[in-house]
Amino acid sequence: MASSSSTSAAAIIGAPPATKLTRANFMYWHAQVLPTLRGARVMGLLDGSDSSPPEVLEAEDENKKKVSIPNPAYDTWITRDQQVVSFLVNSLSEEVLPHVFGCTHASDVWRALQELYTSQSKSRVSTLRDSLTSTKKQDMTAQQFITKMKGYASELSAAGKPVDDDELKDYILNGLDGNFNALAAAINDVPSTSLSDMCSQLLPCCNKKKLMKDIKCQVCLEDEDEVSSQDAPKKKLSHGGLWGSNPQDFVKQAQSRKAFHLVEVKIVVIELKWNAQV
Repeated sequence: MASSSSTSAAAIIGAPPATKLTRANFMYWHAQVLPTLRGARVMGLLDGSDSSPPEVLEAEDENKKKVSIPNPAYDTWITRDQQVVSFLVNSLSEEVLPHVFGCTHASDVWRALQELYTSQSKSRVSTLRDSLTSTKKQDMTAQQFITKMKGYASELSAAGKPVDDDELKDYILNGLDGNFNALAAAINDVPSTSLSDMCSQLLPCCNKKKLMKDIKCQVCLEDEDEVSSQDAPKKKLSHGGLWGSNPQDFVKQAQSRKAFHLVEVKIVVIELKWNAQV
């Protein structure tokens, strides 16, 4: 019976994760091992609620004398417990392993690891929250920005501090600059917009803005003092602007300069690039 339980426990727990626990990756390690341990129904061994039964039981022999006999329930319990100890210990790196030396049972190992990483986890959670608040898109592509923000949220979730989709949506919108005000307003006007829908709108929007930045205007101006000369060379003033910014405004500014007289206006597409990967 005990042998059958041992085989069953080993089969359920399986092999430890390939990524071992180090000083820097507790959240990732924790996220990997916890589902395995829950699935094996051994969380009670970790938190101590599934405590050890007596190793021996008292009984009476044929002469009515009290004797101690092995407790089958203990055999089953210790088999499961030591399987969990083996799973945990084999998932630790060499730098972490010394911290569990002397830990006999699964609950001892688990408690030692929790105590080792509690302060570090709290600090990391605070850092991740600050990163979600302060990270701006700036020169990142939309995909890079979204991936970074989702990465922060995933780490927080692994630390037991999940960020719901609406909260993450707000963090992403707050990280956009003024060029995305119209998109942000449209999304805020429809509170039911999901995180995935918002991201799907942000990607093509960034594609369009990338395209607009690659379209330039060129205005040809001629020095006022040389207007009477047919052969006078033209002075060109190049203006790089977004498609949709009003070229007429730029022309008016150029006309207001006393040194120049507008003779010709050309809107020229100097270079048009379409980059599908934002």
